[in-house]
Amino acid sequence: MSVSDEASWFNSNRAFIATQYSGKWVLVKDKKIQGSYPDYASAFQAGVQMFGANSGFLVEQALAQAPVHQVRA
Repeated sequence: MSVSDEASWFNSNRAFIATQYSGKWVLVKDKKIQGSYPDYASAFQAGVQMFGANSGFLVEQALAQAPVHQVRA
């Protein structure tokens, strides 16, 4: 499964995930939450340890809405 597949699944289930893991960083692999962590680095490190660096897992923060990043031109 690709990272884009994992991201699509996460976005489709974002509202439910946010209620279960509010503000935590979640590790997603095979369209399942594999764990929740207090910060990105912890979630990423767990993903590498569990699945390997090139395995296509996703780390996202469990927020009800996707964050919006603004960049000045």
